[in-house]
Amino acid sequence: ALPIYLPAQVTTSFDGASLSRVPIGQLMPYHREVFEWGEQNASVFYDYGAEKFLRLKASIREHGVLEPITVYRSDRNADTPYEILAGKHRWMAVTELNKENPDEPKWKNITAIIKTKQEMEANDFAEADLIFTTTNTERRDEMKESERAAVCRMIASAYQHQGKCDTDMEQTRYLVERKTGFKKD
Repeated sequence: ALPIYLPAQVTTSFDGASLSRVPIGQLMPYHREVFEWGEQNASVFYDYGAEKFLRLKASIREHGVLEPITVYRSDRNADTPYEILAGKHRWMAVTELNKENPDEPKWKNITAIIKTKQEMEANDFAEADLIFTTTNTERRDEMKESERAAVCRMIASAYQHQGKCDTDMEQTRYLVERKTGFKKD
């Protein structure tokens, strides 16, 4: 695959979304990535370990970002209007490369698929949660039990909000297993 380098001002539309270069400073992680767990906050997914992150950064330095990140425009913060649904570690790597090479224009922006706010926030963020969980699950070789549990909870909730299943746990389990590949032991 070839890196996708669009000029900063170019936007291409497809399938209800657009593809554009977004300034790295206008991005932030998905607000539902962290959730309340008792009296503490917990992340659905753990960040990459140092070694894996350095390999990703080295690959991006050499080849560029080969796959656009996926974001949606949010009203949560005027300074960072885009929330990252898929590609947080690619964004973090480009952000570090920009700090290391502040005069290099290619690290100022990142190519992103921009989903519509209306679609992502509908049904209590069901579609956004599905994009967030499935893309992150697909990119991980191994997942901790706590990550698997959080993913299953988010996907089950998303399907219920979309009306794809009711509170019937067998149907919910079937849909979660189909989406993630997780099997009940």
